[in-house]
Amino acid sequence: MTGMVTSSYVDSLSENAKEHLTANMEWTNTYYDRNAGYLYDLSGAGALGHENRSSARYAFGLLARNNGKDVTEAEKII
Repeated sequence: MTGMVTSSYVDSLSENAKEHLTANMEWTNTYYDRNAGYLYDLSGAGALGHENRSSARYAFGLLARNNGKDVTEAEKII
């Protein structure tokens, strides 16, 4: 293997799909706890904790976006 592939899956999406993914990731980024590697649980079901299922979906979004440290953060979540 001579190098690392750094293209983004997002590049292959329609403009509408890109807009939806971008908006979702921008909103979700604000709820990501980098230290824990999980999204905060905003359900209000108790003390502020972390949520596994949403974090896993966020990891897939990070892998699709593949920008900066996205892959490293996705690996931390997964």
